[in-house]
Amino acid sequence: MSISKSDLDLILRVKEVLTEGCLPQQKKISRVDVIPEIYFFAQDILGANFISPHAIEDTQGVKYTEKALQHMLKTFPSKERLGEIRDQEYALVAGVHSVGTLARYIGDVRLNVSQCCDWIILSRKALPSSSNKLPYDQYGLLSDDQRVPTAAEVAWVTAVYQRIYKRGKFFSDKIYVRTSSFSPDEEYLVVGEGHNGKISICICENNARPHIGLAYALKNEALC
Repeated sequence: MSISKSDLDLILRVKEVLTEGCLPQQKKISRVDVIPEIYFFAQDILGANFISPHAIEDTQGVKYTEKALQHMLKTFPSKERLGEIRDQEYALVAGVHSVGTLARYIGDVRLNVSQCCDWIILSRKALPSSSNKLPYDQYGLLSDDQRVPTAAEVAWVTAVYQRIYKRGKFFSDKIYVRTSSFSPDEEYLVVGEGHNGKISICICENNARPHIGLAYALKNEALC
């Protein structure tokens, strides 16, 4: 069976990326022929701060439906947006489409998977100057192209990053982050990483705490 030049170029590109260590190497990519070229471009731009649905499938045993994969491709950020994601030090991670998968990763069945099914462009830091402030004041620090992610989004990105790259903690600062999710008592849910790397999701009173900043994500213009 002959291989076309375009197929050969794509295979060589995958080999090059794996050799450079940009993609997880726990398992060979099994669906080379269906990985969109834009994902390789994103990997070049963002390095370890990009995790595609294919990387999650091939290293974590998570399966995306064809419909989910098409949705992810259709809503993928533009090349210009990828530059902003890199320059502002965000991570771009594929969301999850399965309640069972989310519960298995996070260990908290209360989280809403419907809030976590798109691309997540999450900062690896709390919003600057947001610690020790009331929620209202924290939200006032957001720019027009930023949003506060849900607890499910923050927990999913943190868990996937830890499991794929095994490089310690996702967040670069030692702080818990307030999310946009609420408890039944209408108190914010906060997410953090313990000393052993275990993800902690807890309820926080709606007051100012020195160790609680605000989680923030970049809006995806493809969804706006």
